[in-house]
Amino acid sequence: MFPAAILFDLDDTLFDHRRASGIALGAMHAAFAPDLPFEAFAIRHGEVLEDFHARFLAGEFTLDQARLARMHALFATFDRRIDDATAGRVAHLYREQHQAHRSLVAGAIELLDALHGRCRLGIVTNNSTAEQLEKLRALDIAGYFDTVVISEDVGITKPDPMIFAIALERIGVDASDALFIGDNWANDIAGAHAAGMAAIWLDRDGELLKTPSSPRTTARVAPGRRPSPVHVIEWSNGLDSRRSLPSNAFIEGRNDEVLRFREVPEGKTPAAARLPGQISLARPANAGVSSPRVATITSLAPVAPLIATIKTTFNKRTPGAEKHEQLETLAT
Repeated sequence: MFPAAILFDLDDTLFDHRRASGIALGAMHAAFAPDLPFEAFAIRHGEVLEDFHARFLAGEFTLDQARLARMHALFATFDRRIDDATAGRVAHLYREQHQAHRSLVAGAIELLDALHGRCRLGIVTNNSTAEQLEKLRALDIAGYFDTVVISEDVGITKPDPMIFAIALERIGVDASDALFIGDNWANDIAGAHAAGMAAIWLDRDGELLKTPSSPRTTARVAPGRRPSPVHVIEWSNGLDSRRSLPSNAFIEGRNDEVLRFREVPEGKTPAAARLPGQISLARPANAGVSSPRVATITSLAPVAPLIATIKTTFNKRTPGAEKHEQLETLAT
């Protein structure tokens, strides 16, 4: 069996934001901060970009306000104060370069070509409506999709299961008949899983393969740390770390040494815990169906193995799918 629908994240799943951002950051650094160490500048920019994007999604800033505030925060890290006019010029250069270097993630167009007509396709993305629609236009891929659900448009952000449910309703497919592909574990994979969908994690950094002796890791609470709203976990070889986390854990961030997670209050989704008043589902959409399966890939290319992974992942989470597949084979 094959999914009736496949939903995608957009940024760094289909659209190569990382590449565009890297080029834009280089131009911004060369023009406005050439004397600062580039690596530290880049790391800090990634941090403030993530912070102010989340604050935009929460409604704290408009997109233009978030861009200016991000530049102020970036330069303040290095004890440099810039006025609004300078912050505007920095933000304009970054955006100009980012837009000029938009491209698809390797393998994306080949994958969309292979899936188009075989199943229904959709996008679920967190960002401004104008920004994401412009990306789809520039990338020339809008025609592949039966629905595009954008957080600003519906007033709900991933990982809240409701945004996935909206996409499924629009596309006319049940969660048990759909699969999600995304690069962000917390927003895409945990969110799709909570909505009852099978999921494939596009782990472009190969995070699960970074430990030298084993791709699997276990987690333990860092010694000497008191319990707090955000917990810190250290990696060591052994079992899959996520299986050692509480069932209500929402991953805040991770690197090669530690993982940070927050325990979400019972009955609330991670998005609802961050944004008071956020609409959420009381329970996963696949109540009564076996727990969805999650697979991991490191690239969208080549397409043939990914199509096989999609099929395997979907079949292993659907009750009776393997038997149905055998009957279909016998019938042909």
